[in-house]
Amino acid sequence: MKKVMVVFFVSAMLFITGCSSKEEILVCTKEQEIDTRTKLESRYQVLSKDGYVTRLDTVEVIISDSEEVLKTYQENLENVYRDYRGINHYSNEIRIEDNKLISTTKVDYDKIDAEQLIKIDRNNATAIENGKVKVSALKETYEQLDAVCKVGK
Repeated sequence: MKKVMVVFFVSAMLFITGCSSKEEILVCTKEQEIDTRTKLESRYQVLSKDGYVTRLDTVEVIISDSEEVLKTYQENLENVYRDYRGINHYSNEIRIEDNKLISTTKVDYDKIDAEQLIKIDRNNATAIENGKVKVSALKETYEQLDAVCKVGK
């Protein structure tokens, strides 16, 4: 009887772990010299399951020796993200520290209302399928921006 219970337990564990998809991580990075005084470093971490994004964490850093340049970029980014403020499961923080402007965005795609994203920008619809964001579409977008994408950390 114990042998049957052990076999049942092992079979059940294999069934449960075998049927649940593993979460994958895609990391895309980009470094760009904007001009002789300004540099951009971007890192996009995409968590996904079954080919759809579950979470996106983005950090974009603009490095410049000019405070005026950083403040101009800050104003521009605040205008870009203004319409997204107030959307549940979407956050963006922009701050200046020393000679760096840091923009951090976090999106929980498992919980966000994708239709709200489309209302803000119709271009968002290209990556959304049945209310979910396709990893392949996001990866393609980042690669078109010359980011290098790799699976893993």
